Amino acid sequence: MLCPSFPSIGWKESFSVIIGGDEVTAGKPSPEIFFEAAKRLNIDPPKCLVIEDSIPGVTAGKAAGMEVVAVPSLPKQSHLYTSADEVINSLLDLRPEKWGLPPFEDCKALSQFLPNYSKADSIAPIEPWLLHDFDDDFYGEDLRLAIVGYIRPEANFPSLETLIEKIHEDRRIAETALELPLYSKYREDPYLKSSLNQI
Repeated sequence: MLCPSFPSIGWKESFSVIIGGDEVTAGKPSPEIFFEAAKRLNIDPPKCLVIEDSIPGVTAGKAAGMEVVAVPSLPKQSHLYTSADEVINSLLDLRPEKWGLPPFEDCKALSQFLPNYSKADSIAPIEPWLLHDFDDDFYGEDLRLAIVGYIRPEANFPSLETLIEKIHEDRRIAETALELPLYSKYREDPYLKSSLNQI
């Protein structure tokens, strides 16, 4: 991962190498940062896959002899990224297996809330579920929440029944994720427990 500063949200440990722009002498579109990443990973540049949102980044990745997937940061400007090997609208459209990499796991537990965003006319909606069953109305009450995010590509459903079935599948996946250590540790959190006691 190439990033000058990375938020401390628990993902940093997932990367073998993190390189900032201040660690190379020339920025993109120079391929230097990609060459340095390949060197630190001990991987030949032609065997690397670059995922970029900027035109200089795409240019740098191709100059390094790497395959490049572009996720354009400029709405309605996908035609400017034609030097990339593939152009996609959203990271949700990325298929690692197409590039000889393992596919994404179906469920991703996130430690922060991902807001709605628009990229190249593609909107990634968030469909919230409250998984706790409430005995009474809670309108106007103070709710304290642990939020789990489940990411999947958008899909078209041939019938209302298949849509409802998918919604319930999403709920089951989120409930399973809440059993992960990342979330289960909050069961005894005094801040959340005080909220439960008030309801």
